[in-house]
Amino acid sequence: MDVVLINDKLQWSLIPMIQSYDGIEITQYPMPAARLLQIMTFVLLISSISVDKNDIIPLSRQFDFSSVNLRKHERKAMCLLRSFNLELTSANFNGFSITFATFERIVGTNSSHGTMPNIFIPLHHFLRSILYDPSINNIDPYTNPEFKESRVLSNPMLAQLSTILPADFIFSRLRKLYIGSESGFSMRQMESKIFKWNAPTILFVSGSRIDPESPTSLRNKKFMTFKSEFPRFHTTSKTSQSIPQNDDDNKQQYTYMIFLSKPWKISNSECFGDDTSLIVQLSPRQIVYNANKSCISPNYAYFNTIGGGLGFGSKPPVVKNSVKVYRPGEVSLTVEANMEIGNFRHLNIPGTFCTGSVFQGDRNAPEFETTFQITDIEVWGCGSEKELEEQKKLWEWEHREAEARKRLNVMNWDDGKALLEMAGMIGGAGNSGGSV
Repeated sequence: MDVVLINDKLQWSLIPMIQSYDGIEITQYPMPAARLLQIMTFVLLISSISVDKNDIIPLSRQFDFSSVNLRKHERKAMCLLRSFNLELTSANFNGFSITFATFERIVGTNSSHGTMPNIFIPLHHFLRSILYDPSINNIDPYTNPEFKESRVLSNPMLAQLSTILPADFIFSRLRKLYIGSESGFSMRQMESKIFKWNAPTILFVSGSRIDPESPTSLRNKKFMTFKSEFPRFHTTSKTSQSIPQNDDDNKQQYTYMIFLSKPWKISNSECFGDDTSLIVQLSPRQIVYNANKSCISPNYAYFNTIGGGLGFGSKPPVVKNSVKVYRPGEVSLTVEANMEIGNFRHLNIPGTFCTGSVFQGDRNAPEFETTFQITDIEVWGCGSEKELEEQKKLWEWEHREAEARKRLNVMNWDDGKALLEMAGMIGGAGNSGGSV
């Protein structure tokens, strides 16, 4: 093998075999889907290695390589794998291979052109970690002390999110704001928990797909009410194809993520948000729907308190005289006001949000909608240390004010009670009451 030395140092990048891959044309050799699943499972498992100084700590002190934990991460990796081929499922993936052209297109190079652009960043830190200095064994891996797993946001889900958003953003800055299963599925409860958070937020909504024609669905009163109020789905062309519905789609829950940079606010007539907003389908396959920066009249998000619920990519519903008219956008996610039914709609024309990342460049991209029975809604806050500190001070001030009002109310009641007893209008100690 020819080698190239400069100042007695081996220059790997100048070795002819390395430059030419030894004559192998990698674009002509597809990778078995099963092998790619293994690679992505490992990368997800070590994804937090990208945070702070974790890459100088031995892997064995950071990660749980047990079979149980590997399976949890493999389930998230399967959602990523299914992005490469819409026909692929957890039952048939062994029969598929992924070409280099498909791999390059789906992974992407940045958040605006790709489905998982950050997935291989942990590998950049991997080599440094396995060559760690034993003298730093006393350093503990960084973990977010504020983070506790929820029904939706587990550690494997954090790893999946880091394929889209920056690792330090995901592993260091998340704070629980609203968990529907804990606080109740209520617009009022959600408003009380999230409206005073002045940094970016991530909303998760998860549920099981509803087959609109099944007998069970037709007996579902909540679904039938929503169906009567929601405009019927129509494709833009008679030749439009739908997305394949296979066994995995019936067994797995659909989970969506919405990222918003702007603070939440009541928006009964006008939407809020900006072009950094994202809609992401996380399962059963990962698909990114970026904001359409060329949209003239965008409708990023609404929080409708007069019965319209939540929406992303749509105009707020018209609610008048107990009549509700939804106005779903071309690419949009809708959650009705009782937080029981959700709907995702995708047409092959961009609106506020672009068509899905896995369909980019496809003139015949599938058009579809998914209606689902909601099982979980969560909102998590995220921001810089400065934003988190300011938010903490605001919450502490509000807590002090609430305690002060509580003490004042108690004092006023005690004083008033004494006056009423003196007037004989209510019973005091040993009295049965007064007369007027």
